[in-house]
Amino acid sequence: MKNEFLCPHCRGYLQVEKNLIFSIETSSNEKGLIFLSPELGNYTMKKNPNFVLNDNDTVTIHCPICHTDLRDKNVHEDLARILMIDMDGVENEIYFSAVYGEHSTYKVSGKKVDHYGSKWDKYLNFFNLSLYK
Repeated sequence: MKNEFLCPHCRGYLQVEKNLIFSIETSSNEKGLIFLSPELGNYTMKKNPNFVLNDNDTVTIHCPICHTDLRDKNVHEDLARILMIDMDGVENEIYFSAVYGEHSTYKVSGKKVDHYGSKWDKYLNFFNLSLYK
């Protein structure tokens, strides 16, 4: 069994083949779909070439199924949250930056936080958990 990724609101499946799919809205109200790699720490992205994203622009990330804003303002307004069911059937929370070009991802499982990306240290203190990695 491979990892499965779900919306934390509607629990709809966000992965198709080798892509996580999200609906994005920029601060200038431009809208589009992006495809992200499901591999934690892999920041490969696919999008329409006419959908312009600017570095350091905070985007709103929506579930493509229920259209809920996936940013988790209880942790930080610049972090989106989804769920990952791992190969052992364990549910984990996955947080990732909603700032375009900012590579920071966190896998939260119980009181353990694994971090990925070059900017991993930016949001770590907001989890108030012990660090293992």
